[in-house]
Amino acid sequence: MGLNEEIAFGCSSGAACTYRQKMQMGTGLEMALVVPGFCQHYELTDLVKCAAPRSFLLVSATEDKYSFDADVVAAEARAVYAELQAADKLEHYRYEGGHALTEERFRDIINWMVKVAGEM
Repeated sequence: MGLNEEIAFGCSSGAACTYRQKMQMGTGLEMALVVPGFCQHYELTDLVKCAAPRSFLLVSATEDKYSFDADVVAAEARAVYAELQAADKLEHYRYEGGHALTEERFRDIINWMVKVAGEM
């Protein structure tokens, strides 16, 4: 979504964590994150910033190593959203617990998608 402006809105559930944090914690990288040379110049937050001013939802959990510092991702990206007068288009739902997609999180994601699609 960050690089394709034809995508109207997006959601990252349980995968919003900086490269820096993943490297420090020894968390493995999924293959979609392995782009040679990318983390030498950019961070995951840069991809979320590229989505601005389109609607974007970050879903994370306090004990999820795959979204451990999602609050940092949200805060850094929110500055760009605010510059574009779209601060309300970036939302971060932070839950207690681990990585698993719970029924509550799934329901909240679906409700968010329905709301955003209805605003279009």
